[in-house]
Amino acid sequence: MDPIAMTTATQNSILSRLYHWEKTAPNAVHFVQPIGNGEVEELTWAQCMDQVRRMAAYLKSLNLPDKSQIALIGKNSAHWMLADWAIWMAGHVTVPLYPTLNAETVRYILDHSEARLVFIGKLDDWEMMRGGIPKDLPGVVLPLAPTDTGYTD
Repeated sequence: MDPIAMTTATQNSILSRLYHWEKTAPNAVHFVQPIGNGEVEELTWAQCMDQVRRMAAYLKSLNLPDKSQIALIGKNSAHWMLADWAIWMAGHVTVPLYPTLNAETVRYILDHSEARLVFIGKLDDWEMMRGGIPKDLPGVVLPLAPTDTGYTD
């Protein structure tokens, strides 16, 4: 099997598991996300899949070519996972970037991956990365992202 077909088959398999849990355990808590000040946000399967579908619908509304590369920058979080699943659901490919990369490396990856959009999640050092994101690259911020990205949520 060629790598693209294998990736598509794997994504479809993962998405089928998500649909299964959404259907069989919609009210079960899937993620518990710390949000600061000792507080957490609990997300059920139904809530997770609702957010995934809304992000996927947004991506579809952009009319990007199938299998477009979508960058995802952020620390591990529930929202990072939801964005990843939304990218797959919309028929695109995730380009994950470590949250500790410097601007030069971010720019290199974004340029060479031909990313069409960037999701920005929770980060400790946004200033170190920000200069690597092309000004004309569309972006979306996830919950817990830095507040000064210049992108909308």
